[in-house]
Amino acid sequence: MEITNIKKAVLFWGILSEEAVIYLKEKFHRGFVLVNPELRPYLLGLGWNRDALSAAGLEFLYCTDNMLGHLFYLQKIKELLILYQKKMDDGYLCLSGSLYVYELAKYHNVDVKFAAGTELDLDKFSDSDASTLAGRPMYVESLLGEVEKPRLDLIKEEGDG
Repeated sequence: MEITNIKKAVLFWGILSEEAVIYLKEKFHRGFVLVNPELRPYLLGLGWNRDALSAAGLEFLYCTDNMLGHLFYLQKIKELLILYQKKMDDGYLCLSGSLYVYELAKYHNVDVKFAAGTELDLDKFSDSDASTLAGRPMYVESLLGEVEKPRLDLIKEEGDG
């Protein structure tokens, strides 16, 4: 699909749940393009989410994470659905990268919705941050060194509490 053919898209970020797939199915039937990001470092877009969408018979646009800013800039994304791991008193605990797309959506005046996602054990993945791919380093260790990187982001909705 060419970018010029996208009139309105919904971007979802996180691990799809059955309820989220039902919601996206409704959006798909209303003419929205479903944007399935790769979700580095776990590549859940290429695995879990792809399989869930395919099982539901839904077509989608696969997108690398670094392309999302361009889609926001072109005003193709009309809605962001963030699938959280846990609802907290002061916000939502979400996959790493969620705060990034949340801020992009707010900057571009895109509607943001939150829904419960599927909880997975993130320790079972060979990659725990974007500095590796399939368990192999994608950096020069002497330049980066040991850096602790969060697996989850806390998003505090504007106007809450």
